[in-house]
Amino acid sequence: MILKEVAQQERPREKAYREGVDKLSHCELIALILRTGSKDESVLILAQKVLNLCGGLQGLTEISYAQLIALKGIKKVKAIELLASVELAKRMLMVSKELLTVRHAEDIFQYYRNRFIFEKQEKFMVLFLDTKHQILKEKVLFMGGLNMSLVHPREIFKEALACNSAKIVCIHNHPSGQCDPSIEDMQVTQLIQQAGKVMGIELLDHIIFGWENYYSFAQHQEI
Repeated sequence: MILKEVAQQERPREKAYREGVDKLSHCELIALILRTGSKDESVLILAQKVLNLCGGLQGLTEISYAQLIALKGIKKVKAIELLASVELAKRMLMVSKELLTVRHAEDIFQYYRNRFIFEKQEKFMVLFLDTKHQILKEKVLFMGGLNMSLVHPREIFKEALACNSAKIVCIHNHPSGQCDPSIEDMQVTQLIQQAGKVMGIELLDHIIFGWENYYSFAQHQEI
């Protein structure tokens, strides 16, 4: 069924005019971005094929250019426009009121969670703070499975010394969505804390991000 055969009141653009963009389904929103289908299929069917290909809306964040142009009805312009829309949505999630001072683990989780929510692998970020807990710098230092052979305290404290940091907060994510610490997480935390005592730079917290919640070593009095 091509779009001209769809009742006008059910077409995405007309529905958006009439009811508002927020009333459109995921499929209809993608259809608006794609604009047209093929001579054999409506843009709504094409949009549904995109959703099916990536296994739902969340999977859209991982879809590739090659996957898109492999679909009949999507060529390079449509593919790039859809990918640009997805990238814009991801960046919008990161936009928030600037976090200048670290006070609570909850503040850190709420501010940084959207940077990690779509990640498929572990990332280890460090916040470098002054004596008043103001953020001097943030940096992702390690990527991959967290263990003592990967996370080198010397790299953390090299950065801390370079920006004259007095305290640090470590953050890393669990792609599984669970935030309970592993044995490796505990070992790495102890290693960083011990190195910090030698360097005179305090580890304030190590926060593990899940999808919906977090684990704070400081709140559990493990630092």
